[in-house]
Amino acid sequence: MLDLQLYSERAILIDADTNTVIAEKNPDDRIFPASMTKVMTALVACEQIENWDDTFTMTQAIIDPLYLADASLAGFVDGEKVPLLDLVYGAILPSGAEATEALSIYVVGSEEAYAELMNEKAAALGLTDTHFVDASGLHDEQHYTTLRDMAIILQAAMDNEICREILSTTYYTCQPTEQHPDGLKIFNKFLSRVEYQDLKGGEIQGAKTGYTAQAMNCCASFGVSPKGRNLICVTSKAWTGDFCIDDHVALYSQYADAAN
Repeated sequence: MLDLQLYSERAILIDADTNTVIAEKNPDDRIFPASMTKVMTALVACEQIENWDDTFTMTQAIIDPLYLADASLAGFVDGEKVPLLDLVYGAILPSGAEATEALSIYVVGSEEAYAELMNEKAAALGLTDTHFVDASGLHDEQHYTTLRDMAIILQAAMDNEICREILSTTYYTCQPTEQHPDGLKIFNKFLSRVEYQDLKGGEIQGAKTGYTAQAMNCCASFGVSPKGRNLICVTSKAWTGDFCIDDHVALYSQYADAAN
């Protein structure tokens, strides 16, 4: 049960150390994950990539359709040779769809094939109501998950050292390139907003937000309680990004002491 008024229509807060649900509100409803999808995208990339010294050359053919679809972009440009690690940072911090498509093409040749890798990973994690169509989270009726499944995905990402570090980063400067000689500067809006929030001794350490018109505002985050317990929080369908952030702050503040 959830004894707290939230802006979000759905929420779940979990003690990740014991896999105990602390609070929940409609956590098994099927939802559109929007850019929370990119947590799985990043996890699969971190598991599949073997040579982190490699680069990917960005193309206008990747960027243009995403721009027309009003997808979030990190800011990589045509002809830019982007280090693979920077693509993962670009997928998570500013939610760059060109970064997710580039990772898809690099790893397995196409975004469709990459989505199959994501679905294979979902099956390996035992997810029961999750299906991916693309790597970015653009709306598709067949692209869905639940808050409970999303929490399991985030837990798997937390268990991957590279993925956890990226999800925990607030500000990042990509490696210098010809197109960005000082390095492309990107940031995680959610983490920048909660840096100075009073969570009664707890801390939100990492997060990935999402938005589409159908999904509205959603977020998956992880942190620690005042007692040092690892927590996972997932919410969906808040009217604004600020409301979504406020809900996570409220959940961590209200229930963090319940983790023991």
